[in-house]
Amino acid sequence: MSSSTEIRADGRNRAFPHHAIIQSDLTFNFVSGDTAEEAITIDLNSLIKKVIVSVGSASGAVVAAAFTIKDKDGFTILSDSALAEGSENQYSLEEPLFGAVTIGVTPSTDPLSAFAVTIHLKGV
Repeated sequence: MSSSTEIRADGRNRAFPHHAIIQSDLTFNFVSGDTAEEAITIDLNSLIKKVIVSVGSASGAVVAAAFTIKDKDGFTILSDSALAEGSENQYSLEEPLFGAVTIGVTPSTDPLSAFAVTIHLKGV
């Protein structure tokens, strides 16, 4: 997980309160024969503002993907089961997440080759 801090000032050089900007980039790699969900658990303490899911292409088959984000109690925060191959999907949220958050990705079928899905979490 990477984070950066942004400080803004008004015309009189007074700094506004700043917030750490959180960005986590998670890549799920699948190979021929993979059909089960891959899941990553990360620790978060932030307000998730945007989720971007980039779905790669497989050379062996037409593969869609599904993803799920679950909070520390196992409740589903966000999911989508119809992510087309080669697509970029954006979701806007205002979801405070803290503790162990699980992100899972499942290919719709055997990709028959290398296939990757990247999930970008952005928040404060």
